[in-house]
Amino acid sequence: MQTTRQGNLLELSSYFNPIFKQRKSHAAICAWLYFIQGGDIPVKHPYEKLQRLQVLCMVLSIVLAIVALAQQAFSWTVLVMFYMLALSFMFEGMVELQKRNTFHFVSQVIRALLIAIFSTLLFF
Repeated sequence: MQTTRQGNLLELSSYFNPIFKQRKSHAAICAWLYFIQGGDIPVKHPYEKLQRLQVLCMVLSIVLAIVALAQQAFSWTVLVMFYMLALSFMFEGMVELQKRNTFHFVSQVIRALLIAIFSTLLFF
């Protein structure tokens, strides 16, 4: 969506306003300088929180897999690793649900449930 220069400056000044709490003129000046340099308004991705949680769960599952390989035994770390992997699939499914993509949501939830159920059955 294209906006005018003045519209972009108003958005930028509202972005910089919480950073410079002293005066609104500081925020406007900072927005003006940022706009002149050709910068874009930094916008947070709507699914960023869920995607970070997904990546965190994947990294934790990789770390737990390395720990389980170092121990060379089928222990609780392997079970927790599979649970982390299933949780990662659940977060990915939540992102797909927010995108209104129900088929991918259902497939990710089924994958997560299968991993959690079968890893529990095989462990006990």
